[in-house]
Amino acid sequence: MAVDMDGTFLRPDDTYDRPRFARFRERLRERGGRFVVASGNQYEQLRSFFDDPDEFGYVSDNGALVADGSEIVHVESLAPEAADRVIAFFEARPEVPFFASGPGCAYVPVGVPERLAGVLARYYHVLRRVRSLYEVRDRLFKFGVEDPRGLPEGLIAAARAEIGDVLTPVSSGHGSLDLIIPGCHKAGGLLRLMRRWGIAPSESAAFGDGGNDIEMLRLCRYSVAMANAPDEVRVAAQHRTAANTEDGVLVQLDTWFT
Repeated sequence: MAVDMDGTFLRPDDTYDRPRFARFRERLRERGGRFVVASGNQYEQLRSFFDDPDEFGYVSDNGALVADGSEIVHVESLAPEAADRVIAFFEARPEVPFFASGPGCAYVPVGVPERLAGVLARYYHVLRRVRSLYEVRDRLFKFGVEDPRGLPEGLIAAARAEIGDVLTPVSSGHGSLDLIIPGCHKAGGLLRLMRRWGIAPSESAAFGDGGNDIEMLRLCRYSVAMANAPDEVRVAAQHRTAANTEDGVLVQLDTWFT
């Protein structure tokens, strides 16, 4: 059972019905099932939503990091020269609030306004300000843009044209753009956990609302799009459920597990 978080499992205020989820967890545990949190957000941030985080699987940063509870089992890495090209792309566009993420930390240039860095802190609990991303010596596996005002017009097309050979731009909605290593997506990370646990795609289900959920929805036997999802996501899924504002994931899970 795999769920996206923002716009899917979580309400707009980052909450969910904890007692209702606990009842579902008990039923899932009785059937030998596993629960996976699959998100574009940081691993440390995803763990913070649960009282027993080691009981879950995690596909964070759109598949760049995969963890079984507290054990990190896979990490992607972008070649340094490729990372430099991406940094140059964004530094030529100072109006775009961009950041980079690696295992254990995300980095945001000091030129990004404080209010937008504050927005990033919601999704990346371990966040460092740096003068330039060229200074970062950590491995990097994802770049992104986070701007509640919306993405600048033409940014995705420009990214595809100039750096699309090293990173794939994927919109996750909510004014967010992730640039991920080609072939690195939630479905790939979920497959790693399935193989580790001996679970087949035909025995799995996934919920999502954004473009970065499409591969995962296509992978799983039972795929569910949220009512708040755009058309491209709804087309990729077999089923629909209520919006995240109405606890759509738990509504569907109660239907399946009662």
